[in-house]
Amino acid sequence: MLKAVRYRRTGFLLRASWLVLVVPGAMPAQTTTAPAFDVATIKPTDPNSSRRNLMLSGEKFETEGQTLKSLIVFAYGLNAGTDQQVSGGPAWVNSAMFDIDAKQDADTFAKLKVLAPEMRMEQVRLMLRQLLEERFKLKIHHETKELPVYAMTVVKSGSKLTPSADSPPTPPTDKSAPGPGPNPAAG
Repeated sequence: MLKAVRYRRTGFLLRASWLVLVVPGAMPAQTTTAPAFDVATIKPTDPNSSRRNLMLSGEKFETEGQTLKSLIVFAYGLNAGTDQQVSGGPAWVNSAMFDIDAKQDADTFAKLKVLAPEMRMEQVRLMLRQLLEERFKLKIHHETKELPVYAMTVVKSGSKLTPSADSPPTPPTDKSAPGPGPNPAAG
């Protein structure tokens, strides 16, 4: 069983929503209406290769040297590098590496091309989820779990931290002042 977690801080404990992935044959297949790759190949990475990448170029989605765990982290939009978000499963989930070459059909590519980059990436994530479910027979289950966390507080005598020499400028405190990003006060 493989689990992935989304964290939400509550007091000094961390509430985590776990995504549990079950390996082959444990549950019946689910039907989905998510877009799918037209053609996809998944093969083990050459053990002599040191290439590690994940790339979306035009209608192609390609990965090199990615573990199943890293593919799951990408497909479900989890925080990369946070091992506690995905846990369990067979040992090879963390070690076996795969290369994926996938291509969208022309109609799907045309529909996704007009979307905003964030929306397009979310659709690609959905397609990757479906591919992982098909080829690795993964099933998903969410759980919530509380975990201890460290809380950084300032002592009564005040902070002794100093800004680094190359700190970005402090943003304006007036919320109506123009600055980076959208300005909700501008209406």
